[in-house]
Amino acid sequence: MRPSRIGLALALAVAALGASCSGAPRGDFGYLPQASDLVCTPASLAVGATTTVSGQVTFFAPNADLFFLFAQVTDPSGQALPLVRFDVSYAYGYTQGVLPFSLPITASSSGSYQLKVWLKDFNGQNSSAVTATLPAS
Repeated sequence: MRPSRIGLALALAVAALGASCSGAPRGDFGYLPQASDLVCTPASLAVGATTTVSGQVTFFAPNADLFFLFAQVTDPSGQALPLVRFDVSYAYGYTQGVLPFSLPITASSSGSYQLKVWLKDFNGQNSSAVTATLPAS
């Protein structure tokens, strides 16, 4: 039996779609969002002051359904500061791009502060986290 042209076209379209996501991790609701290339400015903090850190993270969301960006700062003693959630639903419908954010960080002591950023999609699936180290002195 010979495949129909419509069937063949559909098979090629599905294969092409799958090829564009090859290597992307899968979750319960399709492909997981991915975060990469975290960039922060300034790259250091001043002790005893609140510094507004402007950052950006590159994303790849094969399902085109990003909803939130989370940022978690850990101080030099290992204490996690309050979790911050940014609404990035404006990126819904896009499969890739760059998400900017701005975060005030108060450095109460010297040492290395860790900034961890991850993404969550409409179905509640999290990306893996990307991190940056911000020294404070």
